[in-house]
Amino acid sequence: MGPVIVCHATHAETFILEISRSLIPGGTIGITTWESISWPTLVQKGLEFAGSPLVIGDFLGYGNRRSGYDWASRDAIQKLLTDRGYTDIKITPSSVITHHPKERFLQALTTTMLPLVMARFTAEEREKWESKVVPALGEHWAELFGEDGQYEMQMDALVTTATKSA
Repeated sequence: MGPVIVCHATHAETFILEISRSLIPGGTIGITTWESISWPTLVQKGLEFAGSPLVIGDFLGYGNRRSGYDWASRDAIQKLLTDRGYTDIKITPSSVITHHPKERFLQALTTTMLPLVMARFTAEEREKWESKVVPALGEHWAELFGEDGQYEMQMDALVTTATKSA
């Protein structure tokens, strides 16, 4: 089974049940979930620079509300897996800072991050503001990070492994 963006799974119970169905007894499940990410704050800046009244708010919390599950909570993850009969559950925090030059980050923002954020707004709001965020950030990049500056993206995750009961 390939990677899945678990915080965007709309039903936590169904997600875990499907993995359990596919995993052989004694097999190991691996899940990485975000505790915090810094890039939504930068998207919010882009909206503000573009003159938008839209507010992103708690991006990870939004994903959790959609899925009905708090993927950023160690206790919640532990309980979900324990309740499904998983053993040897290990939840390890992991933190990384990645460095992104302007063009590379703005490209990633355009293709992956921005559509995730804008999906929470109405079609009319997306139509009006989505195309303005990246140019606005590009215009203000030097102000935010220096002329040749790089964006330091902080990402904090929980890496979880567990064994399916025999």
